Amino acid sequence: MISLKPGRSICVASLPLTASDLPEVNIYDQVFVDGQQTDIKNLRQTIYQFQQSPTGPLRVLVVNNADKLSELMQNTLLKVIEEPPARAVIILQVRSVDSLLPTVRSRVIHTAVKAPRPTGLVLDISKLPSLNRQEAIDYLGQVIDSLDLSNPAGLGKHNLLSRALLRLKQNLNAKLVVDELLLNWTQEFGKE
Repeated sequence: MISLKPGRSICVASLPLTASDLPEVNIYDQVFVDGQQTDIKNLRQTIYQFQQSPTGPLRVLVVNNADKLSELMQNTLLKVIEEPPARAVIILQVRSVDSLLPTVRSRVIHTAVKAPRPTGLVLDISKLPSLNRQEAIDYLGQVIDSLDLSNPAGLGKHNLLSRALLRLKQNLNAKLVVDELLLNWTQEFGKE
């Protein structure tokens, strides 16, 4: 788990973090940015937003894929990393710490943690027929994210659910997609 102490800048080697990974922080005090998808203007706006007073005891800035930030954007983050606001924590999520600028690397505390993810989420087949298309897409996505892919059953479930999810996203007949998924699921895995 990540130690969230105010006035710290942390570099985390893990999967990208989400709001559910920081349950102790007020949802309004969590500021997320994705290093792959942001530009310098949005990064500066995010930093400005982050520097406002938190509504709770702590404000957290999470920069997912920080190793994908350009040199200019890493330098833009440098000042706030060096001197985080009071009652604030900055988390840089990276796959490789070595891809950060040396000046950024030297100013953060390095830790390697795995982001907690939901486990044990089981497909509730009785729930699926009552969901609309978007709800079914969201629900299947959650189930897929929680699967243990280290065993053959997890891989089989992943493949089956991914096919159904893709078909729903392609706007195929939702009822037919769900019915086919339920049939295949019960044949392969039973009713769990």
